[in-house]
Amino acid sequence: MTLPEVLNDDLTALSDALDDPSADLTGTFRALADHLAESIPSFVNVTLMVLTQDRPVVHSSTTRRNQEVRGSLLLSLSPQGISTTCGTITFASTAPGAFTSLADAARWIFNLDGPPIEDGRYLPAHPSPSCRDVDTPDT
Repeated sequence: MTLPEVLNDDLTALSDALDDPSADLTGTFRALADHLAESIPSFVNVTLMVLTQDRPVVHSSTTRRNQEVRGSLLLSLSPQGISTTCGTITFASTAPGAFTSLADAARWIFNLDGPPIEDGRYLPAHPSPSCRDVDTPDT
């Protein structure tokens, strides 16, 4: 499947929003989630979990509940240049391979910290190892 141009634009807008503290991250995320649901019939959800400017941000959008997840894509984000954002974006679908085109585009749009993980065991989004540099309280 070729990546629809709208998803390419949404990924680029999300990447830009993660680098710009004044950007509308919520609106950008919602647009991506809506377009994923329209473009990929097997789409179940997308979760964004990042630490930006020492503040945790979590967005999740589920379009179909009670569906067996058979396909997933995990993108690990880390600070690049002046960006202070790190975390993950996790996509889920009912079909394996649903995010192959998305993974290919994400490699260069997000300048990923490591390769995308496609159709691996589906795990909730979690901070990437590169987030360890952020001060956190000892437990």
